[in-house]
Amino acid sequence: MNSQAHGGVKLMLAALAGMSFLLHACAGTRTSVDRGGVSGGDSVSATTPSARRSTVSGATRLASLAPIFQNRPDRTLIVHGWKLPADAERVLFSTSNGAPPPSRGGLIPFAAADPIDAPWCALLPIGSNLPRGAWYVSPEITAGGGKRFNEALVSWNIDVNAEDPASVALIELQVGDSTKGFWSPWLALGTVGGGALPEGEFVQTFTDATVGVVGKVEVDVFTSKHTFDRMRYRVRAFGTSAVAVRSISITLSDIGQIGGSRPLAPAVVGAEIPRLGLPFFSQKTRDEKLSGRLCSPTSVTMVLNHAGAACTVQGVSELVYDKRFDLFGNWPRNVQAAWGMGVPGMLVRFDDFAQARAVLQAGVPIIASIRVEKGELPAAPYASTDGHLIVIEGMTAAGDLLVLDPAVGDAAQGRRVYPAKDMAKVWLQGSDGTAYLLSGAVPDSVSPPNTQQQGPRK
Repeated sequence: MNSQAHGGVKLMLAALAGMSFLLHACAGTRTSVDRGGVSGGDSVSATTPSARRSTVSGATRLASLAPIFQNRPDRTLIVHGWKLPADAERVLFSTSNGAPPPSRGGLIPFAAADPIDAPWCALLPIGSNLPRGAWYVSPEITAGGGKRFNEALVSWNIDVNAEDPASVALIELQVGDSTKGFWSPWLALGTVGGGALPEGEFVQTFTDATVGVVGKVEVDVFTSKHTFDRMRYRVRAFGTSAVAVRSISITLSDIGQIGGSRPLAPAVVGAEIPRLGLPFFSQKTRDEKLSGRLCSPTSVTMVLNHAGAACTVQGVSELVYDKRFDLFGNWPRNVQAAWGMGVPGMLVRFDDFAQARAVLQAGVPIIASIRVEKGELPAAPYASTDGHLIVIEGMTAAGDLLVLDPAVGDAAQGRRVYPAKDMAKVWLQGSDGTAYLLSGAVPDSVSPPNTQQQGPRK
């Protein structure tokens, strides 16, 4: 959700019983309550080269969908990686002593024959002695057409060496205003890998009194009351192992022009899009302290199993858990966890149901973040929620959404129809259309594995 939705207040646990209850902030939300955690599971590792090659069709499918999110009135999507662009912009740079390069010098050579090289991804730097602090700084990025932005939603698919406990990549963002000749300090968005960062490297706020600009990263989303016209990202590798940056996806928005000021999006009437056939998993667990916090990893689990990556809610929860903020719902961390299991993904913001129809027609389910005030979503098994994740897997001829809601205990209750008029309020407006798109290599016509009903975890 928008910037106001983060906070550090302790989670109030959901009462996951009955058909009408208040579902408090579960994983993957932007709310004024903490999103909790469990010990362990900080490292997100890469799959084998053979498994990675199977992701080509999924990455290609996502790349083909990117244009529908680009050049919108108040925001745009930028994707580096996969097939966009075709050059080697994602390679990390370094000098021999690990100091920042003076320009673009010190290029780490590529392994041209590496089996995971493909036109849809960056090349893997060779060598086992990547200098500590090696980095890549992107070219300057704008929203296009002179547009300004005050929010940046970034996600990534990055490979680190899972066998190297010291390996970690730090993803950072810098915003600027060309009219003031201003660039902010580098702000941390997140990490990949289990290694520890040097002290003082994870900075998320800045204040520049000279130009009167303030900005911050609220857990994983950059936001500011001020607007900017340029940004860039940086990926730094710490440890001694190579890091491969497969894709970086960025949505730049002017949130002052979006949200409550915009009319609710209408339903899109057309041919029915049948359910994609995802397996159902419940976020309910024997441990009631966790049940209300696992909607994000549970939704990811449904999509991963549909894509052929067999996994459990517990396993995915361990992968996505963010120890720094004690939560399961760090958005880019959930996308990265899927990549670690061989399924490409990106974060996007939906503006309307025409975009949703196009994504579903391409065979890609939508993991949607919603926020529900009392009475806004009568078809849901809860009266309200400060933040919740569900899976959209189809659309009726009238434009209503066929969903899987993990808040209930079984598939019969979990497969629901949420009216478009309500979803326009709780998703497109309430969460600013936030969604994860994860796409595996399973053809649309092939039934996914593990389609048996899944009850509560024991």
